[in-house]
Amino acid sequence: MYIPTMALQTRVFFLSIGLGFLLGILYDLFLITRMIISKSKYAVYIQDIAYLLTCSFLSFMFIISSSSGIVRAYILGGELLGWILYYLSAGPIVVKFSTKIVRGIQNTIKALILLILRPVKFIFNWCKKIISKIRSFFIKVATKLKKNLRIRLKFSRYLLYNGKNKEDPSIVTGEGND
Repeated sequence: MYIPTMALQTRVFFLSIGLGFLLGILYDLFLITRMIISKSKYAVYIQDIAYLLTCSFLSFMFIISSSSGIVRAYILGGELLGWILYYLSAGPIVVKFSTKIVRGIQNTIKALILLILRPVKFIFNWCKKIISKIRSFFIKVATKLKKNLRIRLKFSRYLLYNGKNKEDPSIVTGEGND
């Protein structure tokens, strides 16, 4: 059975504090990604699970490399202590600056999108006006055509129901020019 020396245990403990500090930085990276991408419940849930799995894997690899795979309480305590030290010291500063940076990036992207969409909107409105003019022209033409067709239908002298020109043979045979 392998028993580590006190010096080795102390070194591993300080390394585990450093790993906990790095896991705190990793948490803030997940937080920044969450601010950029989405804040929905499902996205937060998936990111939390991904963070948990990443931390578990990194802790497992650290334990394998530092203490030959033997889980020691001081290693897990050191990781927790390092994470808490990061969270209480540098964490709020990083979150404050990253929030400002993310908002700045989002505002810049919104401004660029508006800058790109302004000419598109202008062209769309211009096309809409032209289509509206063409539509109104066709409506006028259709109205006049409809009116003219009604007038022609009422005053045609060779209609079958008219009855005035029964003696005209072109009505019966359908050979009329009208």
